[in-house]
Amino acid sequence: MPPHGPSPSTAKKNPMSDELLDVCDDNGCHVAEATRSEVHEQGLWHKTVHVWVFAPGLGDGHVLFQQRSAGKDIAPGMIDVAVGGHLNKGENPLAGAVRELGEELGLHVPASRLRFLGVRQSAHRFGQFVDREIQTVYGIVDNRGLEDYSVAAEEIAAIVHVPAGDGLELFLGRVNRLVAPVFYSTNPGNAPATGTRVLTNADFLPSVDGYFARVCLAAQHVRRGDADVLL
Repeated sequence: MPPHGPSPSTAKKNPMSDELLDVCDDNGCHVAEATRSEVHEQGLWHKTVHVWVFAPGLGDGHVLFQQRSAGKDIAPGMIDVAVGGHLNKGENPLAGAVRELGEELGLHVPASRLRFLGVRQSAHRFGQFVDREIQTVYGIVDNRGLEDYSVAAEEIAAIVHVPAGDGLELFLGRVNRLVAPVFYSTNPGNAPATGTRVLTNADFLPSVDGYFARVCLAAQHVRRGDADVLL
């Protein structure tokens, strides 16, 4: 059964709501096309990509997460995958992953640097929207500091380096908080752009399939140099 989670309080208008997406069935087979707004309003299955950025050379190994901007129509302000987005009509997942890395983090890389991690089925209700996704998941190793990314401020409020071990403990429920380095894409009032932040499970996009715990475990395997890592 696809994962479900609680609803963030509000949903906001997205200017890209009329972009055309491929609609699929729950097995990922193409069945039609619809606009982004139609896909969410009608709860239609569609394809997206996730890219996890692993930094095994930082500390004991970090995983990059993003905090979604307040202007997002789905899950505004929640912390989620480092890079994620819809596939354009007819776009293949690997090309979409490369495109999204460039758009969201300013990370322009050849497709060969991405590692396939698996395919995930996800369904959430967010207020008036039902978001049903077939997610192709990739990973990439990149050890740069948070301030060295070119963050798309209209999409991302902040990026966070979660220590993989601490994240695993949090997402498995063994601790109730962690402290992580953070970089804010906007800093009103000349507040510091970088710092640390205390995070709890409530700050992260909810799921029932242990997704973030499995990502942190994958990051530990990457740090050890394991060749075959799947979620």
